Amino acid sequence: MHEHALARSLVRQVLRLAAEQQAEGVSRVAVRLGALSHSDPETLRAHFELEARATIAAGAALDVAVTEELLELALESIEIERFERRDDGALPS
Repeated sequence: MHEHALARSLVRQVLRLAAEQQAEGVSRVAVRLGALSHSDPETLRAHFELEARATIAAGAALDVAVTEELLELALESIEIERFERRDDGALPS
């Protein structure tokens, strides 16, 4: 249950940042996972995948670095996607 809450909070933060950047997709998310988070990278990835489905972060890779320096979870970076549009507003084929 704890991992589910961590992943939900992480996805919300990623989506907020992506919206601020007018992203159309999120391809990668990097986080640092604290030693006292009571979670492991694989479990966090599984919960992140569930929480991100049906959002612009669906399918994004989650890079997790475990550290003794943190208590919980810290978002390090996100990689976003923007699709170029043609002059007529359509996406390129």
